[in-house]
Amino acid sequence: MADNNWNPWKLTTIGMALVLATALVTGLVVANWSGTEPPQKAAAPAGARGLARPRPRASARRRPGPAA
Repeated sequence: MADNNWNPWKLTTIGMALVLATALVTGLVVANWSGTEPPQKAAAPAGARGLARPRPRASARRRPGPAA
């Protein structure tokens, strides 16, 4: 027949191990979600960064003509 000598500490240990494993997996998943950044577009070449566009000269700008 079945042995009725069950140890409550064994059941407690198994339950605590299950809780610990669940907490570990949850922590790893959350860390993976919050640790990754969305993919970014291709970066511009290093030489192209920080260069400003040349401003158009005053003579190249369109001036309004006389009102007709």
